[in-house]
Amino acid sequence: MSRGIPKGYDISDLPSYMDHFMNRGKRGAVYFLVAEDLSLVKIGGTNTWRSSLDGMYLDMETRVRELQKKLFVPARLAVITMATPAGSEQQHHDYFEAFRYRQDREWFWLVDELKDYVERLAQWEQQMELYVTEHARYEELLRIDPKAEENGTILQPTLPLKGPWLDFKSGVRPKPRRTPSGWEVKFSGKQG
Repeated sequence: MSRGIPKGYDISDLPSYMDHFMNRGKRGAVYFLVAEDLSLVKIGGTNTWRSSLDGMYLDMETRVRELQKKLFVPARLAVITMATPAGSEQQHHDYFEAFRYRQDREWFWLVDELKDYVERLAQWEQQMELYVTEHARYEELLRIDPKAEENGTILQPTLPLKGPWLDFKSGVRPKPRRTPSGWEVKFSGKQG
């Protein structure tokens, strides 16, 4: 079983596969765009899928370029994860509400709790990418030699432990606190 594909889904059954990832019309992925110079992180969602010779992929490059044009500081895509296991964009907004920069925006202060979560999520995604690569290699070797596992020539890769998912149902949220004064955005020149 590879990344995010639940048991019973076959990648060759593209409509079922895409329906799973598109979360039945809802956003397909949640991303975290970090602007470290501002100590902010954007929690966004996307379902912009593109096709290539290699198959379907989320077009995050276009989205990051769009956002980068609006920012006056560099930002990096810290992690993108499928919304199905990790939780929706809205669930993340609600969970981290105490750290929201402005009520009408998807930007949040990059406090330790949020920074740690983004780092854990990025590590999880890296482990899953490695697992997917190892699993594809394992399946290819089994096609070449169906008895390779029995003979001890290869071992089935181990799926990483449970992801760092947040408990959205408990109602427990991080405590609100004042934004550290060192994080104030300082403007140069005249202020009106």
